[in-house]
Amino acid sequence: MIIRMNVASPWPEVAQKLARSDVPVAFTPEQEDCLKLLGELLPTLLSGRTGLRLDEEAIKQFCLRLAKCPASRKKERFNFIARGIEWGNRHLDWDIPLSPFFFSVNRDRNVLQPEVYQNRYRAERLTAAYIAHLEQRPDSSDEWLGQILLSAILFGGLLNLRWQAPLIQSLAKAEIYQEGSWLWLEMVRPAGKRSPPRHGRWVADPLTQLLIYRFLESGSGEIRAGAPWRLAKAFIERLPLRGDERPKSLSELLRWALSMEILRSGSGLLGYARGNLDGPPLPIGPWLRFLTGKSIPVEKQPPQREASTAVHAEPILPPERTSIARQIALFKQAYALLTPGEDGKEISIGNGQNRLKMFFAEHRREMGPALQLLIQWGQQMLSSRASVKERRTAPAIKTSSLARYWTEIGGTLVRSCGLESPLLMDPQDLEDLYETIAMKLGNEPYAIHRLAQFHGFLETFYKMPAMEWTEVVDEFGKVCSAVDANLISPAIYEALLASLGWGEAEPTRRQTLHLLATILSYRCGLRPVEIRALRMMDIQGVTKYEVLIRNNRFKTTKTSSGVRRLPLSLLLTEHEMAFLMGYREQRKGEAGLFGEELFLAHPTKKAGMLGDGELFGPIRENLRAITRDDSLRSYHLRHSFLTWGYVSFFLGGEHSPEDVAALDHPQFEHTKRQVILENLLQQPSTGRSYPFLLAMLAGHSSPRTTHHSYIHLMDWLCACERRQPDYSRSIPAKTLAALTHLSTPRVYALLQEGKKTGHVLLPILMTQAPRYAQRLRHPLMEKACAPRKVTWKEDSHTLPDWGEVVAGLRALPEDLQTAMEALTRPDWDLAAQLYDGVRRLDGRRLKSARKIIETALTNRSPRWKDSVYTTFSSAKEIVGMLLECGLSKSQLLVVHHPRRGQPENEQQEFAYRWAAALGLSENQIQNGEDANFKKTPQRGCITLKILTEPQLRSSRQRMPKGSPGYLLALRLLHHQFSSHLL
Repeated sequence: MIIRMNVASPWPEVAQKLARSDVPVAFTPEQEDCLKLLGELLPTLLSGRTGLRLDEEAIKQFCLRLAKCPASRKKERFNFIARGIEWGNRHLDWDIPLSPFFFSVNRDRNVLQPEVYQNRYRAERLTAAYIAHLEQRPDSSDEWLGQILLSAILFGGLLNLRWQAPLIQSLAKAEIYQEGSWLWLEMVRPAGKRSPPRHGRWVADPLTQLLIYRFLESGSGEIRAGAPWRLAKAFIERLPLRGDERPKSLSELLRWALSMEILRSGSGLLGYARGNLDGPPLPIGPWLRFLTGKSIPVEKQPPQREASTAVHAEPILPPERTSIARQIALFKQAYALLTPGEDGKEISIGNGQNRLKMFFAEHRREMGPALQLLIQWGQQMLSSRASVKERRTAPAIKTSSLARYWTEIGGTLVRSCGLESPLLMDPQDLEDLYETIAMKLGNEPYAIHRLAQFHGFLETFYKMPAMEWTEVVDEFGKVCSAVDANLISPAIYEALLASLGWGEAEPTRRQTLHLLATILSYRCGLRPVEIRALRMMDIQGVTKYEVLIRNNRFKTTKTSSGVRRLPLSLLLTEHEMAFLMGYREQRKGEAGLFGEELFLAHPTKKAGMLGDGELFGPIRENLRAITRDDSLRSYHLRHSFLTWGYVSFFLGGEHSPEDVAALDHPQFEHTKRQVILENLLQQPSTGRSYPFLLAMLAGHSSPRTTHHSYIHLMDWLCACERRQPDYSRSIPAKTLAALTHLSTPRVYALLQEGKKTGHVLLPILMTQAPRYAQRLRHPLMEKACAPRKVTWKEDSHTLPDWGEVVAGLRALPEDLQTAMEALTRPDWDLAAQLYDGVRRLDGRRLKSARKIIETALTNRSPRWKDSVYTTFSSAKEIVGMLLECGLSKSQLLVVHHPRRGQPENEQQEFAYRWAAALGLSENQIQNGEDANFKKTPQRGCITLKILTEPQLRSSRQRMPKGSPGYLLALRLLHHQFSSHLL
């Protein structure tokens, strides 16, 4: 089939093929079908005309026709159409919604099997017998525990076999807490051979909560925990049931209880209750903050070290006179120590340890931090004393295995770290580093396992925090360490925006960038590195806008699932959207000057992404200051987007649950939730589709990954579900009176009130809960306080910062404009550093700096193109100012111009004097042309050159030229001094 079209067609593949006359025009069958259908339904899109407008309904009908093909062919079709529409929106002023993106997800097994109906009948008989027996008080501590355990299983959703024993332990130890009307147990699952202890939380349902109150009032003395089935069986035997009506084991009991949940529980909540879906609970501090809205001070605790592990660690020393190339050479030498010799015989473990020890001692001062850690990790892996965090398969690995480990990750790790220490990195920076390494290694599970083992060594010996390995590579998340769980409530989010300058008439450039990074993290759940790598072209739309996350030269996604799009116009508030679009318009006029095509760019950086610390550092600091929680990270904004999204769907009715401060916010209004759900889901009432939607928005291939790392309120949601009308049980008033010590008339009145609200036990629970609120209050609540009010700490200087200078570029003299636009990236960075360094000097030093700069510009030699200094004092002043502004001594090069006719030995002597006076080494002063001034002193004069980092790394022998960025910074500062009358 041959298709002829206008060469100006918006479809990129079409335009490229038609532009070439030397080859026949050919398309894939799927592209031919797309073009044929466009010609039939939307012929105007093939014309290449500008200003086309189509509504969502037109695109929807086209997509329905386009989707009539096998699933394997949909992806090519829709991506072909999406690329063309995107091109038209950007270049032809179209306003056309993009077509959908498709990717496949694995379906869960259907749990609605025939045996469920048989078990449901048995479970209902057991439940009825249990309720009928509630009026009688247990006779022993075993019966007390058995009664509560059985209630937690039948009514409280405790269906996970692994948490039965921890629940009993918590009851026996009275680790029972309450805030408002919510009662919960803090549980700990013991460590296994290859797994650390696991923290869990179970939030009680109304009936079990009332039973726990009666248990607390029983005064039964010391309680000893027993095996869960023994306790449950002892209680079940007291019930009036036949033998075949009683479960034969704890597993059978859980299957019966599950049969009652299948038809009424949401699929995600049911999966969590069974243990098929993970949902890491919040640490106690953030959990109390969620319930009360109060700040609970949380100090960042180092991980506990294991008593069985040797924890002596060599300190990491700063390297001396080295380079990345030298690091690679040293790594290759260390690797050679582990490889067999000419005889092919493997190096023994002991010999390998000794070789590495001697090599480390000999070359330690040349090694960068990463290489020092890699060598020490190798020594530890050859040791027989292992840590659980190291995930070893043998007590001491062979030298050949260590060599294979180093082959896999060693060189990439050393190159990626450079001379920077992983121990000094912020957790997010380190996570980004591991993610970069993982991508370079092809995201191979074997390689990621090696990285996880290396980080386990850092955790054990250097107190480094645990990593979220699910984010490093999704497929490896199930095997690796626990999740760093935390949440930022809507109220805290608003306080964070206020602290960063939200609402100010004209926020500074840095404030604007921090605000946009916060908004995109919290409202869209973007990863920090995705925000840093976002380009102008990734914000799509004309009337409704989307953000596209996809591969580019700054960042590639870990998997194909990471390529996704999020509806900005739907997720952001009206004010947030206006703020983002206002910045976008401003950024359009700057892209050619600095920041390349990146969306979030600051004038201090000519090209490339902003660093994580630059963009997210103040966000982290303000979050921790507001909440007093030192464990909070900017990454938890992404956690919050996904957790609150999950909570919003399962809240159900128009009213949020009581006694939860975090939910008392307009973000959770019923109408607002419905608008989002109806736009994102065509059938928002179905429970299965929403977890898959969240997984797609997160960039995950499966809801399991999302739950494993990001959904932190599953325990509370399960309890919240059990307060819904579907879970209401008819319990005789006489039984409730005996259970609560309320009068029978009072119980009748409360039951009638409960029938109106939905769950008959809720009014009774609300009357009983206040009696125990103080008694069961968690000890940490004594430290609770209101969140701090933090304000933006903007440095108050008379001169505008570099960003303002660049923003007002057109107001500068024409020669300064031209000079700035001509700067290369290294010169731009140097100019920005020097300009802002001088601007931040205090009043007295600023006045001195003005005189120093005027001297430098006045004494500039037309011949030598540099400033000339004839006295030690004037040269020391300029050098001192440069060092105070953050430039390193290595960037300074002095050229000595001796007095004409002076003997060579005197020239050399005075050159050394100049170097000594300025505190520079002898190799930083070079001989230049003789001075021809009439008043040249005997010591001669010097010119000062400022070098950029690329010039320092250059191996060329010719005398380098000074950076034009240095001169521009001096000229800009002089201009600003004159303009501001300083």
